[in-house]
Amino acid sequence: MTDKQYPSNLYLESAATNVDFAKQVPVEAVIVMAKELLSLRNAPDGWKLVPVEPTEEMVISGFESQPDECLSDPVVWEKYSQMSGCQQASYEAQLCWAAMLAVAPCYGTK
Repeated sequence: MTDKQYPSNLYLESAATNVDFAKQVPVEAVIVMAKELLSLRNAPDGWKLVPVEPTEEMVISGFESQPDECLSDPVVWEKYSQMSGCQQASYEAQLCWAAMLAVAPCYGTK
């Protein structure tokens, strides 16, 4: 079995729930399954696993990231105020996304 040949779902389910079946699983298949599990636990560089539904903290951080004339750095606000509407919307989306990712819980934590 190579890394490209993944066991079927039925095979995996049987290996996970039937001790007698699991005892007969070839070592090669166990290695493939272990590699797959490891790949699911770790996001590639530049990626982050986040919840499908954002947490309340993520939503609040996203809303609070929007530039504000009173709260933003004056240099940032000046640059922002000179952008077109579409550029502002894009910038706001980038700030929102970054703020939400910054507070997103790490995969495997509550």
